[in-house]
Formats: sequence, structure tokens, C-alpha cells
Amino acid sequence: MAILQMSFLKNKSIAVGIMFIIAFVIILDIFFTIDVLSSAVTSLTSWTPLFINLSAIVGTVSLLMRNSRAVIDRGKEWWMNAWVIILFVVVYGTYIVTGSTSSAAYMWLYDNIYSNLQSATMGLLGFYILFSAARAFKARNLEVGILIFSAIFIFLTNATVGAAIWEGFPTIGNWLLNVPVFGSQRALAISGGIAAVLMGFRIIIGEEKTILG
Repeated sequence: MAILQMSFLKNKSIAVGIMFIIAFVIILDIFFTIDVLSSAVTSLTSWTPLFINLSAIVGTVSLLMRNSRAVIDRGKEWWMNAWVIILFVVVYGTYIVTGSTSSAAYMWLYDNIYSNLQSATMGLLGFYILFSAARAFKARNLEVGILIFSAIFIFLTNATVGAAIWEGFPTIGNWLLNVPVFGSQRALAISGGIAAVLMGFRIIIGEEKTILG
């Protein structure tokens, strides 16, 4: 009996069938005004917070198990995994004891640990971006040369020294931002929207099973 239950849970065809039915009902409710469909969609969407909370629980358990296994096996830089577990226990324990994320103890951890780590990470990321830009901005061909030329105007537009050097830098830089860049962003947004629709269609018909693990 247990084997049948496990095989039932591992059967991806059942999960695909459930997703297809739910998606089909929601799509019908978008295009047609039917009271039964509206009630069904309302009931289905009310389950969303439950699944989000269950996903958070599964993610938390997975995080602790993975880092605990790394500490036990003394893997590479296992002490970093130990720090993850310690900080998780401290922060979550503080929340349980105080019962609020706005308590003085919890906010102290947030302001003095999380905020500082976030600032340090963003600072390191800034140096990484500059280093990557320096490596990318090598005029190997005409396209890269145009990119470098445009980037210089954008830099001088955002920096106050650009307008001090020449008043035309902000004018040209703003034109580049409002015309070529904005047009490219729209093209990317449209392409991304079409790709999202196609991916959703593949998921509905069962061709895309990577989301099932």
C-alpha cells in the first residue's frame, strides 16, 4: 500500500493533469463571465497562501538539512554552513521568543547584521560590475565600439561633471536613454511576455516538466 502511495506521489502525469485543469478553469474565467467558474477560481486562489507557506516550510527544512549534512561531512568551507545554521536559529529563535518582527531584539539583528551584510554585498557587487565592464569594454568590433561610445555619454550624463565639461552630454545621454534604450527595453519586454506565454502553454499541455523537480 505504501509503495502504491509513493508511486502515486511520484507520478508526474497526475501533477500535469491537475495543473492543466486549474489553468484551463482560470483561463475560461478570464474570457467568460460564468458564476460557477468565478466561484471555482475564487476557491482555487484562496489556496495560494497555503501552498506558499508549505513551500516556505519545505525550503526551510531543505536549507537546514543541506547545511547540516555539509557540517557533518566537513565539506569545503563547512564553517560557512555552520554559520548559516547558527544565524537561522538565532534569528528565528528571537522571533519566537519576542513574537514579533518589529521587536527591539529582532530589529537589532536586522539593522546590525542583515543591513551591514547587504551593504557589504552590494559594495562588492559594484566592484565586480566595474571589473566586468572594464573587461567587456574593449573595442573588438564595430558593435562593441558603439556600445562603448554610448556608455561614455550615459556615464557623463549621470555624473555631474559631465554637464560641467559640456552641456551637450546630458542632452545626448538623455536621448540615448529615451529612444534607443527605451525601445530596446520594450522589445525585450514583449519578447519576455511572449516567452512567458509559450512557457505557460508548454506547462499546461505537459511538455515542460522541469517545474515538477
